[in-house]
Amino acid sequence: MSLSREELLNWVENHIVLGEGLDILKNDCEIIEFALDHCEIDIPEQNRFFINVNYADIPYFVIRKRMKSLGELVTSRLREGIEALAYTGACDYSHTTAEWESVIKLGIYGLRNRVSEYAMSHSSNVNAMGFCEQILRVYNAALRFMKRAADTAALCGRTEMASSLLRLTNHAPSNLFEALQTSIIYYHLQLFFDGTYLRTLGRLDNLYYPYYARENKNEADKLLLDYIKEIDRLKAPSNIPFALGGTDENGECLINELSYVWLDTYEKARTTNTKLHILYSEHTPEDLIRKAFRHIRGGNNSIVFMSDRRVIEALEKQGVAHQDAVDYHVVGCYECGGAGELVCSCNARVNIPKALELALNGGRDMLTGKQIGLENDGHFESFEALWAEFERQLAHLCRCAMQLTDLYESQYP
Repeated sequence: MSLSREELLNWVENHIVLGEGLDILKNDCEIIEFALDHCEIDIPEQNRFFINVNYADIPYFVIRKRMKSLGELVTSRLREGIEALAYTGACDYSHTTAEWESVIKLGIYGLRNRVSEYAMSHSSNVNAMGFCEQILRVYNAALRFMKRAADTAALCGRTEMASSLLRLTNHAPSNLFEALQTSIIYYHLQLFFDGTYLRTLGRLDNLYYPYYARENKNEADKLLLDYIKEIDRLKAPSNIPFALGGTDENGECLINELSYVWLDTYEKARTTNTKLHILYSEHTPEDLIRKAFRHIRGGNNSIVFMSDRRVIEALEKQGVAHQDAVDYHVVGCYECGGAGELVCSCNARVNIPKALELALNGGRDMLTGKQIGLENDGHFESFEALWAEFERQLAHLCRCAMQLTDLYESQYP
């Protein structure tokens, strides 16, 4: 039975449980499962790959409910630092990526089977089994949701969408349409049901080339254009970037035929909510760069050039293995991380000039007059002494911001 958004909200509110010892994972998986089984489904006329749901923003409602008690956790000392604009701390739900290679290769059905196989191989581990039980609960609900979407599409006469959705409930993607459709399905599952933003679609030229190579090129080009437009219509709260190019472990350029097609498709689509990262190396073909510049001059200017070599060097300096550094992803605006890792967070911010102010004023804030920093006598015999105190105050503000963030994340659902 489908429920309106208001009915879903009422059910969710009645099933949010707070308190010590709560199994948050189990509680939230139950909510996601219910929403997947009961959300309303509609199919806009322009959609080619997937449906729309009425579950948007409910995950954030769950998060807010979970964090109601946060004000009681923040000490007066931390609150004074916030009021003085010295630092902030919060939760960041906006910087994640999917393991896109596995998502597209396996599909939702294959991902569910991978969890099941993991559970079987760790049957003696109570914690692992408990975790897998809840994750399988969500994946099974996701497959039922896809079946509901297929039935709705069939009733609306959308045979292409319906038949491929139905097949994906029992198989991995087998062609370009199903591969693109799978990425949109996964995007819906993470953003609208889990409540975390997917901030990259991956390296689209390499991710989809095996499927593209088997297609009629005219049909494939139309598919790619419809895909970009449908992604743009999701109106994600944060823009949705994707990347082209880069190099392999041997430094060879990864630009291929599909790279040019995606670049031209992006120019034709004229989107408002997608961003293109070009992972530039000294081996990137000049004609592709010139094509990108022409598109920028034509007004399609949400194109970012990133130095592939510098990104890899920076990641390796942080201890990322070369193989993982080469296979980096770009999350959000420009944030890069090695394969298999989440790269960044906007959880906490620190006011660097405030640290200097505290150093010069004995740790007292000039805005509020309160002691929010570390005490000192305010006298320095040299610039080096002042610099050392500035660093001490800055480290203190960083610790406060991290403590505040830890309080938020302890309530993360």
